[in-house]
Amino acid sequence: MLTHAKYEAARLGYDKLYISTDHIGYYEKYGFREIGLDIYTWGSPTKIYEAYTPSEIRFEFYDRENSVPDWLHTEHEKFRSGSIDKNPAQMLHHQKYLGLLAGWEAKWFSIAAFCDNKLAGWVNFMQNPDNSANWNIGDLMTAPDFRRRGIARKLISRGLDRISSKMNGNESVHSQIEKENTPSIFLHKSLGFTDLGECKPFGNLIFGENESTYYLKL
Repeated sequence: MLTHAKYEAARLGYDKLYISTDHIGYYEKYGFREIGLDIYTWGSPTKIYEAYTPSEIRFEFYDRENSVPDWLHTEHEKFRSGSIDKNPAQMLHHQKYLGLLAGWEAKWFSIAAFCDNKLAGWVNFMQNPDNSANWNIGDLMTAPDFRRRGIARKLISRGLDRISSKMNGNESVHSQIEKENTPSIFLHKSLGFTDLGECKPFGNLIFGENESTYYLKL
């Protein structure tokens, strides 16, 4: 029944399911994770859980403990060459993060999206080496054949969920966006990000003059 409910929610266009329950230890077995506490209207305590609905898009996480496999490095480079090299603004954005993972001893993770075993999207999240509660989004890309399918939104959402599940309090996420990049601005605002009206520094990264920082408090 739970599986059927997930598929029905996915068919209706929902990415997540939520449940408020005091059945502790049960829903965890079926892909739900605890995200908060609440009180029933009659005063009893309850926990709130969420789970992703099934999707044709598969997401994989990579970090220092689970490194990107060599074959995916090759696919990512092909993907990057095909989707970014023709766009100077995106090329500049990618170059800012190209040496990031190798050059900084900072905590980071990447998320890759696959559809029919094809690389459909990519994003990097990196922790500020000077402030562990501050994260930055970089290198967000969606392959041309997979655009307008909500993949970029899901990539960012899964990254935010990962940070939220392990945060110690007062975490925030920043994203530097070119001021003319209307689709990315719309996406970030729809996820709750606020335009700070200026480009805030992040570690020793250098950003373009035509960028603004978008901020989200988790």
